[in-house]
Amino acid sequence: MKWDLFEIVISLIIVHIFNHFVGKELVKTVVFSQSINQFLININDIIYGVFLLVLILILLFWRSHKRLLVNRFITIYLSLVTLQLIVNVLLLVSKAHENRGQPLYLLWDVAALYGMNIIIFAFWYLLVDSTIPGGAFIFPVKEGNNRIHWIDYLFLSFNTATTFGPTAEQVVSKRAKILMMVQTILSLIITVVLAARAVGGL
Repeated sequence: MKWDLFEIVISLIIVHIFNHFVGKELVKTVVFSQSINQFLININDIIYGVFLLVLILILLFWRSHKRLLVNRFITIYLSLVTLQLIVNVLLLVSKAHENRGQPLYLLWDVAALYGMNIIIFAFWYLLVDSTIPGGAFIFPVKEGNNRIHWIDYLFLSFNTATTFGPTAEQVVSKRAKILMMVQTILSLIITVVLAARAVGGL
């Protein structure tokens, strides 16, 4: 898939909004030590600054047709938010036993991380598929219509998070396989935490 500037900007904004909201609210609702809370706040501030910088650089270099640099900027930002996702999941696991017995409506933080997992990796799959020669995936398409859209990558990410693997799509890239393994591991951890807290809340 060859994506355009509009798709890049919209995808970045969606990832950032989701990531920023989850990071801020997690600090408010999950009881961490003061040092950990400050660490999470600092990480959110750093990633916010990186997001603005990356967005500006993408707009500048896209007009100069320097797509390789644009892809590198996107990779840097996605790497940071993925690292933040991993940290948030690990912190959530470390506090899972303290949150058992909560009402089910307070499980939103686990659900939010699950959604964040899907959004971030949908963007990863779009990136690797658009930058690897020949593509990273083979999507089933209708005859005469080879156009792949953002929803196809979101669907792929959703399936990976919920069924722990692709469904109709074929994965033909090692980088994509590694990304899918990371997403599956995170999904399993989040699901285990969700189940443990849900049982305690029933």
